Amino acid sequence: DLGFNNITDEGCIELCRGIPSNGNLHTLYLAGNLIGHEGALAIADRIAKGSSLRKLYLTGNLIGSDGVEAITEAIIEDEQRRGSGMEELYLGGAGMGPSGCQAVARLLRCTRRIRVLSLPNCEIGDESLALLADSIKENHEHLPLESLQLSFNRITDAGIQSLTNALQGLQSFKELLLDNNEIGDGGIEAIATTLLPSVRTLETLNVGFNQISASGIKTLMKAVDDYPSLRSLSVSGNTIDTSTAR
Repeated sequence: DLGFNNITDEGCIELCRGIPSNGNLHTLYLAGNLIGHEGALAIADRIAKGSSLRKLYLTGNLIGSDGVEAITEAIIEDEQRRGSGMEELYLGGAGMGPSGCQAVARLLRCTRRIRVLSLPNCEIGDESLALLADSIKENHEHLPLESLQLSFNRITDAGIQSLTNALQGLQSFKELLLDNNEIGDGGIEAIATTLLPSVRTLETLNVGFNQISASGIKTLMKAVDDYPSLRSLSVSGNTIDTSTAR
C-alpha cells in the first residue's frame, strides 16, 4: 500500500522494475498519487511480461486514455497467456475519456477473470456505458463480474436501460454503485423490472444522489420487498415524501 503519497512516473517506473515476474505480490495500491502516462506504461509492461498481480488500485492518478488502454491490453495479454491474472481493477478519476472507455469495454469483452471493475468519476455518459454494456452482454457466459462501481458519472435513464439489459441473469453479480449520477424514475424502473427479477444475488445497491422522485422510490421499494440477497440499499439524496417513507 503506497496510496496517497507523491509518487510520480519516475517512482512508478522504479517500483515496477522491482516487482519480480514470479513473485507473490497480489495487491498493488497506488491510489491518490501523481502517476501519469509513463508510469502507466511501466505498469502495463510489468503486467505483460508476467506478474502475480490480482488487484490494482490506480484511482486518482491521471494516467489518461493511452495509459488505460496500455494497462487493459496488458491484462488481456497476460490472462490469455497464463489463464490467470487481474481480478480487481480500480480506475476512478483516471482521465480515461471515450477512448479509454473503449479500451475497458474490450477488456470486459475478453476477460474471464475480472470480478471488480471500479470506474467512478470517469465522465461516463450513456454512450460510453452502452459500449460497456455491449461487452458485458457479449461475454455474458464467461464474465465473473461481481461488482461494478459507476459513481459520480453522467449516466441517465437511457444508460441504465442498456446496463440492466446486459446484466440480466449474471448470477455472480453482487454490487452495483450508481450514486451521484443523473438517473431518474425511468432508470429505477429498469432496475426494478429488468435487473432485480433476473439477478437474484445482488447484495449492495446504491442509487443515492440522483434525480429519483418519490414515485420512483416506491417502485424500487416494492421490487426489493421480497428480494432474497440484498444487504445494503442507499437512496440518500433523492425525493422521499411521507407516503414513500411509510
